[in-house]
Amino acid sequence: MAVAKHLISGHPLPATATLAMLLAASLTACGDTSRLTPGADVGATPTLMSPFGMALVGKALFIANAYAPVKVPYEEGQTSISATPVEVVIAKT
Repeated sequence: MAVAKHLISGHPLPATATLAMLLAASLTACGDTSRLTPGADVGATPTLMSPFGMALVGKALFIANAYAPVKVPYEEGQTSISATPVEVVIAKT
């Protein structure tokens, strides 16, 4: 099982971390965010709109987006993202 870590500090998040906690890191504190936009095609695929936070969990980068959280695959040392973001669905329990 992957351990969730705070993207900026690298400290592990508690096992009871909520999605809001995972997405709480400020995107602007992480540098150039323009490279996180997958492209200009706004039609069929989701793109980032006012991203405001992100968290790295295992090899998935979760990004808090204005309309919905999304995730993309991430490898250590990667400086840009070319994968199409996948919308994260949060089920009510």
